[in-house]
Formats: sequence, structure tokens, C-alpha cells
Amino acid sequence: MIPIETRAVICQKRLAGVILSCLALAGWFIPNDKELVNRLDHDGQAARLKQIAEERLAEQAHAAPAPQTDREKLVAWLDSTDESVRDDPAIRADRRNLCAATEMPFEVGEELMKRADRLEPEFFDSLADALVKRALGLGFPVDAARLLTAWFDVRPSWKIASRQIQVWRWAVRSDEALRALDAALAAGLDPAEKPAGLDDLRVRLALESNQPNLAFDIVIRGYETAREEEKPAILRRLVELANAGDRTTEAAHLISEHFKTMPFQAGTLQDALAMLRDGRAFHDDDARNDYQQYAAAMARWQEWAGRGDLAFDTWARLALLGDEEAWGRVVDLQDELLRGDEFALILADRIAAGKHLDKEPALAAILLDQGRVEEAVGHLEAAARRGADAFTLKKQLGRIHQQSGDWEKSLAAFEAALALDAKDVESQKGRAFALVRLARYEEGAQAWLALSRQATDDAEAQETCAALCESLGREREALEAMQRLLACASRQSMPDEHLELAAKLQALGDDPAGIATLRSGLTKFPTSTTLRVTLAGALAATGGHDEAVRLLADASLRENPAAVELLIAEAAEMSSVPVEAELFSGPAPACLRDLPELQMKLAFLFDKWGRAHESERIVTALQKDGRHSETRVWHDLARLCLDVGEATKAESFEMLYLTARGGKDSQAWELLGDIYDAQNRDEEAAAAYKKAVQVLLPAAPAAERPQPQITQARGF
Repeated sequence: MIPIETRAVICQKRLAGVILSCLALAGWFIPNDKELVNRLDHDGQAARLKQIAEERLAEQAHAAPAPQTDREKLVAWLDSTDESVRDDPAIRADRRNLCAATEMPFEVGEELMKRADRLEPEFFDSLADALVKRALGLGFPVDAARLLTAWFDVRPSWKIASRQIQVWRWAVRSDEALRALDAALAAGLDPAEKPAGLDDLRVRLALESNQPNLAFDIVIRGYETAREEEKPAILRRLVELANAGDRTTEAAHLISEHFKTMPFQAGTLQDALAMLRDGRAFHDDDARNDYQQYAAAMARWQEWAGRGDLAFDTWARLALLGDEEAWGRVVDLQDELLRGDEFALILADRIAAGKHLDKEPALAAILLDQGRVEEAVGHLEAAARRGADAFTLKKQLGRIHQQSGDWEKSLAAFEAALALDAKDVESQKGRAFALVRLARYEEGAQAWLALSRQATDDAEAQETCAALCESLGREREALEAMQRLLACASRQSMPDEHLELAAKLQALGDDPAGIATLRSGLTKFPTSTTLRVTLAGALAATGGHDEAVRLLADASLRENPAAVELLIAEAAEMSSVPVEAELFSGPAPACLRDLPELQMKLAFLFDKWGRAHESERIVTALQKDGRHSETRVWHDLARLCLDVGEATKAESFEMLYLTARGGKDSQAWELLGDIYDAQNRDEEAAAAYKKAVQVLLPAAPAAERPQPQITQARGF
């Protein structure tokens, strides 16, 4: 039994044979290859088909020859040796129609070009033209261009070359078009027939074929022979090509040389602006547009090369022409290159044209820096009239008039600003300052005082107010301002300022305010010994002895003579001294070495406190120190001892002093008399008083010397 797969294959083959047989009988399938027929009969199922195919092949072998193609017809006609055949009008018309309707124009054209010499030129051109048009009509522009190339080779002319270039461009083959143009230029054709604008065409073709350097070379050759009025347009073209072909260096050199011949570029910016205003900058709009394009490229190249000043000069002129890119670059570069003068000129020109009005205050600031005050004021006033932030502009006007010394206008401007914002500190300062400079001192003082009370942390306001009020005799307001000044967190005060203010407050009888000032100063400057001692003295003077002693007992004051003196004085007034053991233990402070009076007072205190040995040590040291032998230290100590009831010690100290003075001090004899009187030693007291009178009176002859009239000794 035959397998299912085998039966399927046999059926498929039989069916294929039946189908082919039907096609052959219908004439739709005509085998033309015996090998093909033999392949079909591989299984004995296509015998009928083979028979039919063989019969058809036999019929074809005995049939007439196949008709000629268009190419063969044209070749046969052109190769005919019978002149009458080639010249027959009917045949010529047929051949022209053949060229116009052929399906193979290029093949026919090739044969025609090979046999061009067998036809007269006019008829040949008509056939070639028909073939080119047929190729284009069939959508074969490359074939048409190749036919034109062959046609040009046979009969060169500018007309054919132009069509050739045009068709190559239609075929998007700009390189071939450029090659065709170069061939036409090299063919030596009639110059009279040469089309215009071939150089521009070559440039376009070079660019279309991606050859920017070739295009640049073509244009630069034209620039060298161009007239001056043509050069701006060529330069603009060169800029475009230079950017595409990396030929910027050469283009920049040409533009630089051209700039030298242009008054608009070579002169100053002021000259360029004048030329623009009177219409001398450019001879027409095209020249202006060309300049803007190649000058902008030049400015960019100059920036890339790091030549900022040259770039600014070029951008500045472009900005005068209204170029917005140039204006942006001028704004960016002017501050960096310190070209404020030129920037001000450009900005003023643009503002005059109604542009960038928001920058008029900035222009005014630049003009001020240049010392052109009147122009700056004019611009600010114009901006203020437009309502552009009138408050800020009024203040700025006030400052300008202030700097120029026009105090009336400054006052008016600041008052106008205060009308818009009455609490503005700067405007208040400007007004107050103007009032003072106009000699309206009382009004100025009131203005400064109001400002100082409003802006309590404004050190300038407080200091100026204090100085002005003090000069006007308004001491209380001056001291208030000084107090606010010292409290300013924005200012670092000095210890002397606290001392000065405290002294003035104390002079006015305001001891609490003076002490408060000293306290605040000591808080800010805890290491200031002067503030500490002064505060201690102020406290001592107002009964604050305990706090005064605590302040003075600080170890940092142990060697401060003023502090030690004040502490000794305070200790003498106090019944108990809690810090005595700390401050006065050990040797006496070294600062007392040259102050014998203080040493004697300290010796007295030691004696008062029951520390006799320390008192004796100080006294003994003073006796041995010859530097103090003639000083009044003993005299003062004797008076101190007498005042506190220590008459015996007072006598001892005063005798030391008299011995040192050689008994020639009347005040010492008088004090000694007082000491004797306090001890009820009347006779000795009287003798001492008598001696005081003798020392006081000058020496005289005995007869003339007046006799002393001592009626009653002191103390009797």
C-alpha cells in the first residue's frame, strides 16, 4: 500500500502537469528552452506538454525575424550608405518621432552621438534635443544630463552647457554640475554668449556639493578684483563661507583691512554716531545690511581670539545700528573692559530712540561718575516724570545735589521723597543735613533729634544729633543721643566714650545715669581698669562703698595707683574691710614704691587694723629711702594721724618731717603746735606756734624786728 505522503506528492505533480498542458494549449505558456521542457518531464507525467512545446519551438524556428528596436532602426538608418535614405523627409520625420517617443533615449542617444558627423548640425541638434526631452519626460534626469554632456562634447556651446548644468542640478548632482561648468569655462567658448553670474553659480554649486573651501576661494578671487562699492556684499558672502569652511582667519584679515577704509568703523564712536545721524555712514540700505552681517561675524571672531577691546568697538557700532545681539554684548563687556564712557553714549542714543527707558537711572549713574552732573540730573528727572519709581529717583536726585553742594535742590528732593515715604531714614538724613548746611540749625537739630529717636540703632544719626545739640547748647538732648549711640548694636563703642558721657551726666547732677553709663561700659569692656576705677569712685561718692570696694578689690587693680589710693580711702572710712586680707596681705603693691603718701596712708591703715609690725615696716622703709626725706609725706601722715586721734604718732611723723626740712617749714611748726595742743602740752604748743611765726617772717635787724604778739595759742 502506497503511503499517504507519497500519494500527496504524486497528486501534486499530476495536477501541475494538467495545468501546464492547459496553458500550453491556450498559448499562454510557450516554452523556449529545450532544457526547461526536459526538466518538466522528469516523471513521465508531462509528455503531452513536451510535445506541444516542441511543436511551438519548431514554429518559431521557421517564423519571420523579430522586428527591430528603436536603437537598431536608428543605427541602420544612420549607417545606411544610401544617401537618399538618410535624406528622405518622410524617413527623417519618422526618425525624429522615434527619438521623441523611444523608451530607451539614452541608448539611442549614444548611437546618435557616435554618428553625429553623418548629419547636418541643425538636424542633429533637433534629434539630440528630442532625446533629452524624452529622457526627462520619462523621469531619467541623469540620462538626460549624460546625453547633454555627450552633446556638449560634440557641439560645445554655452546654451548646451547651461542646460547640462541645470539638468545635473535637477538630478541633485551638484558635483557633476560644477564639473560641467568648469569644463565649459575651460572650453574657450564665445565670451559674448557667456551667461552672467557664473561666479555666483560656481559658489552655489560648490556649496551644494559640500565644498565650502572651494566656494571661499572663488569668492575671494572675486573680492580682489571687485569695485569698492561691491566689496561689502562680497565680505558678507565671505563671512558665510568662512564659518562653513573654517577660513575665519583669512576672512577676518580681509574685514580688518576693509575696516581701515571705512570712516564709520575707523573713527571714534562719537564720529560714528554723528555719521549715522547725518546719513554719511552708508551709501544705501544694502551696504548697511552687509556691514551688519560681516561686522557681527568679525566681533565674534575678535571675542574668540581674546581681543575684547576690538570686539567691543565693533559691537558698539552695531549697537548704534540697532542690533540687539550687539547691544547685549556691549552690556556684558562694558564693565569688564571699563568702557563706561562708550556704553553711556550708546545707552543715551538708544534711550533717545525710546528704547531701554528702564535703564535711564543707570545712565545717570554713569554720567555722574564722569562728572556730567547736569546731564545725569536731566535723565533722572525725565525718568521721574514717567513715574518710574519716583521715590528712588527723588532720593537719587537729592544725593546728586548734595554732592554738588546745591543744598536748596537737595532739600527739595529729599522732602519730595519724604512726601512719598515719611519714615525713610536716608531721606530724613538728607533733609536734616541740608538744613544744617543752609544754616537752619534749629530745624536741623529737630530733624536729627527726631531721626535719632526713630532709628535708635543708627550710629550716624545718634552721633550727628549729639554733636549738633551740644554745639547749640541743648545738653540734655545731646546726652540722650550719646546714650543711644553707646547702646547701638551696629557700632563698637570705646571706653573713653562711656567715661566722657558719664562725666557729662555727673556734671549735670544726674549721678544715677552716669553710674549706669559706667556700668554698661564696664559690661562691654570688662578689662578696662579706667572704667572700673571710675565706676568705683562714682559709687563711693554716692554712698555705694561696699560695691566700690568689691570693684577695687579685683586682682587686676592691685598695681593700679588710682585704684589702690581709692581703696585705701574707702578702707579708711569703713569700720570693717572684708577684702582687707586679700588685697593688703603680703608686701605692699609695687605701684606704691614711688608714692610715699599712699604708703603712709597704708601704714596708718595697718596700724588701725592692729597690724603694727606691717605699719612699722612701711615707715622704716620710707625712713631709709632717701628719695622721700624732703617730701611732705611725713607731714601729711602726721596730719592724718592727728585727724583720727593718734596724736603720739602724729608727733613722731611731724618731727621726722621737720628734721628733714631743717626746721624751716612754718606749716610743719604750726601742725606740731596743734599736735601738742591736742595732748594738752600748752607750753610746747606755744613754743611751736612761736617758731612757726619766726620761720614765716623774713630776717631783719633786731631794732626793726617786730615783736611777736601772741595773745592766745591755738587750742587755748
